[in-house]
This record gives sequence, C-alpha cells and structure tokens, in this order.
Amino acid sequence: MGAFKTKARAIELLGKKQIRDSSTALAELMKNSYDADAEILRVEFITKDIKVPCVVICDNGCGMNQNDIEDKWLVLGTDSKRKVKIKKAPAAVL
Repeated sequence: MGAFKTKARAIELLGKKQIRDSSTALAELMKNSYDADAEILRVEFITKDIKVPCVVICDNGCGMNQNDIEDKWLVLGTDSKRKVKIKKAPAAVL
C-alpha cells in the first residue's frame, strides 16, 4: 500500500478544522456514515461490566476500496469530497 501524501489544503485542515475534543471526534466518525451513503447508523456506548469503556459505531454504508484508501484517505488535504458524488447502493441493513 502507498505512503501518505499531502495537498495544499493540508494547512487549512491542520489548523482551524482540527478535532478539539471527544464530542467533535464522535461527530466526525458519525459524519463518515453519511459520506458512505449509510441509511442506518448505530452508536453504542459500552460501559458496564468491562475494564475499558468503549464506543461502537456501525452503519450500512459503502466502504472504501484500495484506490479510495490510497488516493483519498492517505492523501492529506485531498479535495475528493468537493467533486460530484455519485450515490452508491447501501450495504445490507444491520
């Protein structure tokens, strides 16, 4: 798999748009479901009877293929979300 790359937008993303707290981080993870064309999103806070509390986020959106990971996710500052988006069919219902 490829290495991280960067674009000019990286300065903007690393500055004013960075995630400042856990609530913002959770909201960003939930927005990923929207970006993946999910129709269902489930968030579970698991705190009872375990040593380390955790959050489980599940959706029925479309995942990324290897090209998406290498050309979009691993490219800091990519403008791929600004391009015209074709809706994908959602995965099976959870």
